[in-house]
Amino acid sequence: MKSIRIENGRYSALILDQGAILYSYCVDGHDVVLGFENLEDNIASTSFFGQVVGPFANRIKDAVYRDEEGEHVLEKNNGKNHLHSGTRNYGFQKWEVEEKTPCSVTLSLFSPEGYGFPGDQKVRVRYSLSEDGRLKLEYRVEGEKKCPVNPTNHAFFSLRGKGDVRDSLVTIPADEYLEVDEGLIPTSVRAVEGTDFDFRKPFVLGARRNGDYDNCFVLKEGAVVRVENDEYALEMKTSLPSVQFYTSGHLNRKEKGKEGMDLVPYTGFCLESEYYPDFPNRPEFPGFYVDKERVYESWTEYRLIKK
Repeated sequence: MKSIRIENGRYSALILDQGAILYSYCVDGHDVVLGFENLEDNIASTSFFGQVVGPFANRIKDAVYRDEEGEHVLEKNNGKNHLHSGTRNYGFQKWEVEEKTPCSVTLSLFSPEGYGFPGDQKVRVRYSLSEDGRLKLEYRVEGEKKCPVNPTNHAFFSLRGKGDVRDSLVTIPADEYLEVDEGLIPTSVRAVEGTDFDFRKPFVLGARRNGDYDNCFVLKEGAVVRVENDEYALEMKTSLPSVQFYTSGHLNRKEKGKEGMDLVPYTGFCLESEYYPDFPNRPEFPGFYVDKERVYESWTEYRLIKK
């Protein structure tokens, strides 16, 4: 397994060729990304630490969708539903390092047809780091057949680098969120007004719902999501219409994290930029399909700030 370090001034990041994983993201040596102490644990992990997940991140109801080509049956790997592309997941594959500069790296992957998702795909992701700490991820997916695509990065962040994240202050400029059923499949788009999902003004994560969130928020154009504590802040913005905010309520790994840390519930949070979950079954939801004529492109940018 190869690790690639990029840096710019006070900032650095470490990316693995396994899964195009974001393994660390640091300011002045302070790392805000959770990961395994033993890098080899990434090969068999089903917690998606830092992976570029695709072709479809998040869930598809009943592990099936239909289009003009017929019925596409996917793996049931999340109860009766499909999650994070199952066995085809980009994050389980080894990527090629295509280009490297001191402050950027581009990785590529050939993802063959299989496991219900149509068509061979050529995938590329570029990580670049600016002098003021902006880590930008640029995605490109080409496909031979019509296929729903919804890649994301599944990094677990912790501003302190360890411990419980529920004392963090969270701001999500979203007027709406996706209400879900017991299987976390979207049922409707709802206003955040008057609910526990209203983060339009900064709110302490653990003050509602015990800090337990695994929900998709509809972002306003140009929105900046922000999570902060007294020492650090992490901001995120994206070209995509939503973000899945997951506070690791189900995280419970037997493997040790960096420096022997226990990887247990509420020790990290994810900001997974994406199209809406289950969009192949919900034509009213925004989504994207690649084919021979259409190429998927998106970007997401994180900014780490030391106060």
